Amino acid sequence: TSASPILRLNDQNVSGLFHRIIGGGNAGLEIGADLGNVLSSAYIRFDVGNSEKVRIIESGNVGIGTTNPGYALDIKRTSGHAEQRIISTDGTNRARLRLDANGQLAEIYFQDNGSAKNAIWNSADDSSLNFYNFSIGNVMSLAYTTGHVTFPLANQKISGSATSTGSFGHLSIPGQAVVGISTLKTITSGSSLQVNDQGGTSVGVDYRHVTNDVGKGYTQRFLASDQGGNVVEYGRIKTEIIGRGSGAQTGMFRFSPVREGTATERLNIGSGGIEVPAGNISGSVTSTGSFGKLV
Repeated sequence: TSASPILRLNDQNVSGLFHRIIGGGNAGLEIGADLGNVLSSAYIRFDVGNSEKVRIIESGNVGIGTTNPGYALDIKRTSGHAEQRIISTDGTNRARLRLDANGQLAEIYFQDNGSAKNAIWNSADDSSLNFYNFSIGNVMSLAYTTGHVTFPLANQKISGSATSTGSFGHLSIPGQAVVGISTLKTITSGSSLQVNDQGGTSVGVDYRHVTNDVGKGYTQRFLASDQGGNVVEYGRIKTEIIGRGSGAQTGMFRFSPVREGTATERLNIGSGGIEVPAGNISGSVTSTGSFGKLV
């Protein structure tokens, strides 16, 4: 093989301490500090403009702007933003940052003056993407296989508003849920869904049928489980549009108990009053007004 020129620098004060630069031949260019390994804190330093800019210490850590790098790559700026830029300029290839933990967590830490506050990490167990808060724990997890979003901590609050341009297949809340004003009293024992509203109006829930066609409306179905564990329906309340015009609509409430899967209307309330389509009225009632017609 071709010979490689060597520049060797011997230290006159420390026995056995020397540095070396090798170039050419099959070696490429090699820069070595403390080849005799007699120091415990050897380093290679690069200066620009009569000041140090980069340092490689004996552990292999590289420091930019710091003389004592504590990480594999340690970047420090005393003024201005400490920014790193990865750019692809050919318009074809992508700019990528890869974190490969080889069976361990791949993490990005967000710190304040050395104190860890938040982190984003990829689970080595199920490849889920997780958002972690060092004060309270894992606050949100995005599943790798399904894309489902879960909130592992109890009593988390989601504030603000959002608009979806797509559709939701299902919204599943495994347990009690409170919707609306968070400062109002939270859910009480025995309730599974609580809607809080506050202010000049008392609209807690709006039900809308998008087409608004005559005869259409919104149906509330009441479900339970039978002794065999099957889901059964036992009642319905339907709000139906009877008359629809520009700025004028007439609605009706229809109450229907369900027996063996068949819903039968028993009581309707509309603009004309109350009607009983089927069945009997039992019990007693007192009127302080008058009946127009009793049939």
